[in-house]
Amino acid sequence: MQAEDNRLHASAPHHLEEEEQGSLDLMVLLVDLFKGFKRFWWLLLLLVLAGGAYNLLGSQASYTPMYRAEATFTIATRSTTNIGSGDYSFNYSSGIVTQMARTFPYILSSDILQTIIKEDLGVSSLNGSISATGVEATNLFILRVTSTSQDDAYRILLSAIKNYPRVAEFIIGDTKLNMLSDPEVTQSPYNAVPRRRIMLRGMLMGGLAGGALLLLYAMLRRTIRKEDDIRTQLNQKSLAVLPHVAFKRRKNKGAGKLIILSRQVTPAYKEAIRSLRTRVSKEMAGLDARVLLVTSTLPGEGKSTLALNLALSLAQKGARVALLDADLRHQRLQHLLSLDGVEPTLAEVLSGQARLQDAMHERYLPGFYFVPYGQHRGDTMEALRAPALAGLVDDLARMMDYVIIDTPPAGILSDAAALAALGDCLLYLIRQDTAKVSQVLDGLQNIAYSGIPIIGCVLNDASAGFTGYGYGYGYGYGSRYAYGYGRTGSYGQRGSYGADQRDSQTDSDGSGI
Repeated sequence: MQAEDNRLHASAPHHLEEEEQGSLDLMVLLVDLFKGFKRFWWLLLLLVLAGGAYNLLGSQASYTPMYRAEATFTIATRSTTNIGSGDYSFNYSSGIVTQMARTFPYILSSDILQTIIKEDLGVSSLNGSISATGVEATNLFILRVTSTSQDDAYRILLSAIKNYPRVAEFIIGDTKLNMLSDPEVTQSPYNAVPRRRIMLRGMLMGGLAGGALLLLYAMLRRTIRKEDDIRTQLNQKSLAVLPHVAFKRRKNKGAGKLIILSRQVTPAYKEAIRSLRTRVSKEMAGLDARVLLVTSTLPGEGKSTLALNLALSLAQKGARVALLDADLRHQRLQHLLSLDGVEPTLAEVLSGQARLQDAMHERYLPGFYFVPYGQHRGDTMEALRAPALAGLVDDLARMMDYVIIDTPPAGILSDAAALAALGDCLLYLIRQDTAKVSQVLDGLQNIAYSGIPIIGCVLNDASAGFTGYGYGYGYGYGSRYAYGYGRTGSYGQRGSYGADQRDSQTDSDGSGI
């Protein structure tokens, strides 16, 4: 008994874990549905409107207006109570009524009556159909004619009333139609299209189609959402998780810059950078490395901001750090540091117009040197592979404790792999819930081909959100322009990915960042 109790207690956490995982997966699916709706609401609206319009236009295209003429009457048979009597009996007879109910529709659809009506109207075919219904247990009948023409429906009805007794005489004997209401024809089509209902039905179908697409989108989304995903899905080491930081907009000013020297940045983010600094230093010391490349999968994940803050944090610790902007297609660091147009640059050093020491700009902290690449012309890949650039990086490594190089995204370009020869190791940044797992794996594979060691990954812009998965998509209001890259445009073109959003404000601490 005791052993059985132990087994029950041991299995309880497992069941709870499975239930929690199932609940978590459901919440993730709901969150993804919500994200899909926020992203593709316009498509859902378009499908709803298109469904309503398609259904309405389709019903209108196949619509044929129909008119109905009808008359109500009773049928009387000639009286047989008195021999030679010419009177018609209106007495109710169950047998006669039953017989009429069976034969009346047959007579109306008979070829004989149809032929007589055609001859009467002088036409070769009838533009309409004749039907009759009887009121149960009475000799009351309603004669109806439906047609695409009001006039044809009315004329066929009058002819049927007129000629019916001639045909019925041979089947049920001499009869007479006693009209209870004058023949009438509808003034408007009786099958008018219920446009509102048809359109709503089409809109519902469009909405269901859109919902199915959103569900498919949510089920196919596979991104890095939490730190464990780095280990389980990428087989990489996680060095840090950087939290989402939101800035409040100041009046007539843009959002702040995510730099650890700014007072606007939360202590949690600064602490995460310090923790990353410790782990990066340990990993690099184990490899006897001095040159660190920083890259990501896609533009907009914040690699330039990470490279800058890591370099600043190392300088705060007393190290001599050179930060090199080698993302030639989109040099972002100058803007983040409010050093746009600073000279001389590395390009001038490479062309022999300046010395390397002159291109090392010490700013903001003792021991922190920013090395801008400057204006670049020609083939980017050739520039990155130039032996002269490798020589300058070696010179920096001899002068500095750390050289941090901001490289292009590895998931869309081969520039990062080309720069691998310049570095001793690489740090890979992943923005939470942004790039697909397949894209991240492709980026890591591009790096792996170069042979450079990857010391680990950093999960960036992580927010609690729903179930700890979060869905912050940037820093601050207008987040896609608050730092890094945006979501539209072509990589490497000035003005793309938020580069034109000039928010070069000076923080209250006077740092100028």
